[in-house]
Amino acid sequence: MSETTVTHAAPYVRALSRALWFRQPETRCRFLFAPDDPEGLIIAPLGPKGTQTVAEAAKRLHGSGRTMMSGAMLVDDDGDAVFCLAREPTSFLRALAGWATRHIAAIPALGALQTSGAAKLPEPLGTDATIAALNLETLDVNRDPAIWPALLPTDDASVAAILADRLPGERMWFWVSNEVPADMVPLLLQPVAWDPNRDRLDSQIRQLETAGAGAGVSGYAYTTEAGRIQFVSDGLRHSLMVELADWVHQQVTACPALGRLADCQFVRVRAGQVLEVLEYPELWSDIAAPPVPGTLATAAAALAALLPDESLRLWLTAQAPGGGFVALAPVAGDEQGTGFQAQLAAFYRRFPESYRDAATGTLTRVHDGTLRVAWHVQEPIAATRGLVSIARREGGLRPLAEAVLETKAA
Repeated sequence: MSETTVTHAAPYVRALSRALWFRQPETRCRFLFAPDDPEGLIIAPLGPKGTQTVAEAAKRLHGSGRTMMSGAMLVDDDGDAVFCLAREPTSFLRALAGWATRHIAAIPALGALQTSGAAKLPEPLGTDATIAALNLETLDVNRDPAIWPALLPTDDASVAAILADRLPGERMWFWVSNEVPADMVPLLLQPVAWDPNRDRLDSQIRQLETAGAGAGVSGYAYTTEAGRIQFVSDGLRHSLMVELADWVHQQVTACPALGRLADCQFVRVRAGQVLEVLEYPELWSDIAAPPVPGTLATAAAALAALLPDESLRLWLTAQAPGGGFVALAPVAGDEQGTGFQAQLAAFYRRFPESYRDAATGTLTRVHDGTLRVAWHVQEPIAATRGLVSIARREGGLRPLAEAVLETKAA
């Protein structure tokens, strides 16, 4: 099994993510760490089930010839993980930081390790009772902030990468400030799905503050169905929008995804009530926002680029805001359809009622330039009812609507 496959194994990612996200100061767990293995960090609760989990992992790692370290993971009063083991803690932390940096793209919860520490035990751990009796106040906890920055970078490219893949409706934590040195980003973002406790964002904020950043405003942001980003918080103001616009103008050539901030909105709220919506289009007049994944505009762009004898995968529903939604994605480069299936999973979460009528098919542009749709099941009459509304909202999809409706009429 390849490393890429292993790092995306859902049960492993889910178990490790839960252990890191839901830690509490009273948490006591066993851990196993093999720095050369893609599934090299195992954290299991005390008790028979946790003991079995660690034993099975140790057997697998031993069978593959991996070097292992084991011990207990505790959580201090600040919520930071502390790994306790009967060996030198500094080298352990460096190995852990390197492993986490290599695998954080597949396991976002590893960002919670950025503030973790390690402590050396006087002797190897034994029973669960021994672990339960450990007292952090009696241990010398080692921390090394210098080894962690690569885990959660705070540069233009890292912010742009997060913006590039965000879908409509997907929430993000944000921090924005106009009190940052010229070489720092004024905006930090973390998807809530990656960072439910704000571990990642808070770690990044601390990095910038340590390097000289001043006060900022925090809240949540999301992408609207039209692809526009809204920031929601009290304290948002014109000067922060100016800072964002100046930064995007300076960096958008090197990091085009930053253009997704163009025409963003500030929604000021207090006690759950919207006070005002701030938007300053004049600040963004010369920034062309790139296509937003998961929008009708992106589907229209894919249709416009479709050449004769080429095909697109198609997903259609009438059960979406505005009367319907259609997604198009090239077959070339995704011949097995695995990438498209991942997109569909997101669409079903975004449009829960689409389970009633969603249909898939293949759209092909034939030699004479006309469009042909081959549905994967019988013609989806319910789903095609949304095509008129879809074409009205996004003119670039009118040729698709006309082709489907003409075929239906014939």
